[in-house]
Amino acid sequence: MELVDLVRQEVLSLPNEHSRIREKDLVEKMGVSRTPIRDALKQLEIEQLIERRKNRGITLRQHSPKEIADLYNIRAVLEGLAGREAAQFATDKDCDQLEKISRQYASEKDHRRKCELDNKFHNCVIAISNNQQLEELIGRYLILHRLFSMIFSLRKVRHDAIKKTPFSHDKIIAALRQNDSKLTEELLKNHCLWAKNRILEISTGIEIDR
Repeated sequence: MELVDLVRQEVLSLPNEHSRIREKDLVEKMGVSRTPIRDALKQLEIEQLIERRKNRGITLRQHSPKEIADLYNIRAVLEGLAGREAAQFATDKDCDQLEKISRQYASEKDHRRKCELDNKFHNCVIAISNNQQLEELIGRYLILHRLFSMIFSLRKVRHDAIKKTPFSHDKIIAALRQNDSKLTEELLKNHCLWAKNRILEISTGIEIDR
């Protein structure tokens, strides 16, 4: 695992969404000099995971509702495309693997682990699309999804208050098994848009119909 991945993992494991991220602490924990740590933090700034503010140092970035909506709208289009392409290549073995991840996701109680499994599911679908450029593009949005999920976990949002998606993993898997490109694209796109609305509801307190 590269240093930037280790630093990202550390940032996404902070105990508080307003915690300061200190270069000195990362240097000591990673056992490297300040220069590579600064380079890794610059990459996380580009990814919009962290931000530097005067008198506050480095903290997790606080995204506005519009930024969240814009990011998810882009992700929805890209993942829809990945789904359409994945449906052309999906095998029974691929779908069996997705079902295994989906079962783990459904039974998991820990919010952070649940988010990791959800990302794993989406990454697997994207990998099946056999489109490296698309995989790299979507990767950024999945990282930000982890950030939003982590923040809401820290805010102790009740799981029973979170609505269940009508565009479930099971429906996506079924469409892939049928090699139905159009349906897989539609389900993945709507799955992402549904997630956008739920995150906006949690961040603004305003209910969004979908």
